[in-house]
Amino acid sequence: MVDFDWQVTSPLQGEEVGGSGLVTLEEHPYVSMVQVMRRKGGDGVKLKASPAKALGLKAFPEEGRSVEGGDCVWLWSGHGQWLVLGGEKSVLDGILGGSYSVSEQTSSRVHIELRGERAKEVLMKLSSLDLDDHVFVEGHVAVTNLGHINVHMWRKGDEGVGACYGILVLSTFAKSLWHELKEAGEEYGVEVFRAYD
Repeated sequence: MVDFDWQVTSPLQGEEVGGSGLVTLEEHPYVSMVQVMRRKGGDGVKLKASPAKALGLKAFPEEGRSVEGGDCVWLWSGHGQWLVLGGEKSVLDGILGGSYSVSEQTSSRVHIELRGERAKEVLMKLSSLDLDDHVFVEGHVAVTNLGHINVHMWRKGDEGVGACYGILVLSTFAKSLWHELKEAGEEYGVEVFRAYD
């Protein structure tokens, strides 16, 4: 029998890094990701309080919102559904028990961060969302399209100059989105990072 040496690699492995400008594009590889879905018939009122507190949250995120707690970021994903960045499936499973379905999603999506003085303008070229700073504010989440690609996008806490956005894209579309974001930011200059380089 042949032994396989499985090595986890990013779909963006080998993409060019460097550059400079008013926009920064960075991949956050290998972030653990778990999907949590409330099961039909689950006691939503009872479960809203106790499991959330056990997970370090005041409550699960409401529609179109994100919540940080317990070293995780919870992103609303649909009615009774959340994506948890930084979460451990076994821990979530143990706390949420039979009332929620918990599934591992780490290798299914790529986490990209877009930030900088012109980050919003880059996204406005690809999105139909109202990204005004008074509308799509920190903690807001949208399941939307960037160009022709479906993504999870949320407004993070701004760092330094300009806005900061998190983007989750299915692994098979990551390279296409990466190139679209670089192209959309070309007129402002784009600095590209990856944590493993």
